[in-house]
Amino acid sequence: MDSRLKHRLPSVVTLGFLVAGFLLAGFMARAETLLVCPQGCPFSSVQEAISRASPGDTILIQAGTYVENLVISKRGLIL
Repeated sequence: MDSRLKHRLPSVVTLGFLVAGFLLAGFMARAETLLVCPQGCPFSSVQEAISRASPGDTILIQAGTYVENLVISKRGLIL
């Protein structure tokens, strides 16, 4: 192996891990928690929260009565 490559390889590997870490952190930071409650929350309808959610999001449903027919066509949601 070329001696220049031996000296650069640790730097290249470290840079690769840093880039991968930043990309992973960016994807994880995008996950949101959407709050549903009968009054005073960003969402008063479970379906509205499902429709606005992205994969990886969590929908937190507070106590209440929700009379809805839900359509869940997205993967990766946490209810």
